[in-house]
Amino acid sequence: MSRDTVKIERSRNGPVSCGQAWGADQAYGMGALRHRWPMVLLIIAALLTLLLLLQPRPSPRRGISISFVGFTNLPNTQTRFALFSILNEDSAPIRWRGNWVEVEGDGNHKAPTVNLSLPWITAVPLKSGESQRIAVGEPLDQGRWRVCLLSSRYSLRERFREFVLRHGILLGLGAPENLQTNSTQWLSNLRSP
Repeated sequence: MSRDTVKIERSRNGPVSCGQAWGADQAYGMGALRHRWPMVLLIIAALLTLLLLLQPRPSPRRGISISFVGFTNLPNTQTRFALFSILNEDSAPIRWRGNWVEVEGDGNHKAPTVNLSLPWITAVPLKSGESQRIAVGEPLDQGRWRVCLLSSRYSLRERFREFVLRHGILLGLGAPENLQTNSTQWLSNLRSP
């Protein structure tokens, strides 16, 4: 059978068709390829979108500000607690990555003294423009002290990183990016000489 020979065949949707030339497009199923293009384009678009979401974008970063509010105490305790207000002035939510107390002249980080009856850092990211109060007990060490908070921007990249870690998918994403340490003002310990 030559290429120019007319073939009579039954079409999928109707009666017998006549007069069509037998060509390569019919022999290899061009109709099937035609239906694959939308899927290929969809995959390419999804990959490009994921790539754009994971790109670091420069944005105004102001971080957080910490203000000293005052001291308080609880009944039946001699520990004095300092109250601080934390304000997220950044354009992105802030995720807490750590906290400690520094005593002036001592290079060791100390765990903060907290009380469940007083406000403390929540596990929920601090949204842009929101504030939160925390109470930290005075350390037993003498001298001036301050609270240090470690945070990072909770960007889409950080959310993806956290999702991967939470679900046990190991992609080697490493540590959070752009960690920022903020410290309160130095406070005098009531026990200081």
